[in-house]
Amino acid sequence: MELQEKRENFTLEWRNLSYIPKKRVDLEIGKGLKSLNVFRRALLKDVLVLDNVNGRIESGSLVAVIGSSGCGKTSLLAAIAQRIQHDVTGDIFINQQLVDQQEMRSMSGYVPQSDISIPTITPFEHLYFMLQFKNCGNLTSDEKKQKIHEILRSLSLAKTETTPIKSLSGGEKRKLLLATSLIFDPLILFCDEITTGLDSFQASSVTQSLRSLVGLDENENRSQARAVICSVHQPSSSLFHLFSHLILMSNGKIVFQGRIEEAVEVFEKAGMACPKMYNPAEFYVKMVSQDRNALKLERVSNVSDEKLNESTNDIRCQFLNSNLISSSNGRVNWFKQLFLLMLRSILSGSRNYKTYLIQSLLYLSTPFVIGILYSNVSPNSQASIQDINGAFFNLITEMIFTYAYYVVFLIPEQYSLLRRETGEELYTFSAYYVSKTLILIPKVVIETFIFMAIVCFLTPFNIDLLTFCKICVTLILASITSIAYGFSLAGVFESARLTIELGPPVDLVFLILGGVYINVGSISYMKYFSMFFYANEAISYEYWKKIDTIACNDIAEYPCLTNGTQVLEHLGLGNDSNTVLIDYVGLLGLATVLHLVGFFGIRRIIRKQGFY
Repeated sequence: MELQEKRENFTLEWRNLSYIPKKRVDLEIGKGLKSLNVFRRALLKDVLVLDNVNGRIESGSLVAVIGSSGCGKTSLLAAIAQRIQHDVTGDIFINQQLVDQQEMRSMSGYVPQSDISIPTITPFEHLYFMLQFKNCGNLTSDEKKQKIHEILRSLSLAKTETTPIKSLSGGEKRKLLLATSLIFDPLILFCDEITTGLDSFQASSVTQSLRSLVGLDENENRSQARAVICSVHQPSSSLFHLFSHLILMSNGKIVFQGRIEEAVEVFEKAGMACPKMYNPAEFYVKMVSQDRNALKLERVSNVSDEKLNESTNDIRCQFLNSNLISSSNGRVNWFKQLFLLMLRSILSGSRNYKTYLIQSLLYLSTPFVIGILYSNVSPNSQASIQDINGAFFNLITEMIFTYAYYVVFLIPEQYSLLRRETGEELYTFSAYYVSKTLILIPKVVIETFIFMAIVCFLTPFNIDLLTFCKICVTLILASITSIAYGFSLAGVFESARLTIELGPPVDLVFLILGGVYINVGSISYMKYFSMFFYANEAISYEYWKKIDTIACNDIAEYPCLTNGTQVLEHLGLGNDSNTVLIDYVGLLGLATVLHLVGFFGIRRIIRKQGFY
């Protein structure tokens, strides 16, 4: 659809809209025994959420969608906005032109129920990043900032633009959600329970802002045609009358749609007159929730459908040849997306530096423990061989598990934000994935050198500067591989809780293959699947290869290994000149495979459901 300079009025229609998702159900065997979830497809059942609904709204309308819990309010908004990924049938039209998913997303904004934002940045920064992710024509940086200031001012958020989002009140957060959608100047705005959880004053303030957007208040500029559709849960009488139109739902069907004033007359003619001094919204929801009103509600629905058909015929004649106006722009190139995502992560992290500092200090307490435990080791004795190997393996396991499970807990927390921002096409998932990987590398490098320096300072191991740097490089590569391992766990198990329950058996296999608990010389190929093995072999080689002499003793329980090469042979580890290179290639290859598993796994998770 081609864009024009000036917006004209428009009409949004949906026809034969149905939503029938598959949901998990428990099957019973005998009396009260539930079957095990072995075959997932056998436990899926079609659930009718939206039942062949039709409707229409015009620009300049502020529509309230009400009904009892579970009647399909949120699903209706998400289906019309085309934010549901699967199981939706029906057509969406604007000015009688069929609109596909890409076009609807580009010309509409969707305000979700929950606050989906980074809590440590400010409203101004949040909106600035939103604009930066999009190609905004010829807008300069100053013009973008001016636009943000204007939107914040119009929503009474000007005083909070430098306040961290986590410190905003509930009403201010809801207004910020509005601002996030309005920053792209959408034609249609879908608001899912925008007033839920707010007190009466805040709810009224948010709704008044919506009235201003569509031009319902006096002296408002209506040159920019918009429509706003809101699902509302239990609105007060005064709040209800701020809306211009009503959609009343029951069991996935639209019972009534039309102007607020028309609802009173239609229900009264059907024998359901709203008592005086009674909240109309509460009355309508009560009526549609009672089975005994089925015949009366059918009359209401028939009258509503007749008026809808009459209006639709008029609109078809009026707008048949009109074009839709959309002002949305595409996202910026991939490298700029990557830069912006990393910049936003750095900015957020800098505001949360106390938490990161505490985490780092707790993590760096481990080398002090290791250093103290191994401080009395005699580096040239037979007994020290096991001690030194154990110390190095402890270093490896601590670093691998720390970074792997850091990712495991980090990624699921961001699924909601990731679903929304990639769903709204602010950036690609690949840019997000790469940014999260790259942003961790400086942390890994710095903490590895500090970690190893503390251990070397407290222990009497024979480690010169060159060996120290080589061991650090190995630990860095192992940690980078462990980050990939964390992504793969997040992609396979979907939640941190599930990973904690099912991940340890996988960890145990890799740990055993590391070369400390079993002599890997007798294992032909399985050891090459373990990052612990590669790191252990490389570090052992760097340390023991330069040890020319180890004193023997008369204690029978220790074999007499006279130099570092014999130690490597005794452990079943490589001792030729290509050992470290092979281990580094193995770590990088393993990291690549694990990243692929993590990438496609996490992408599958965020794509398998809508982002509303």
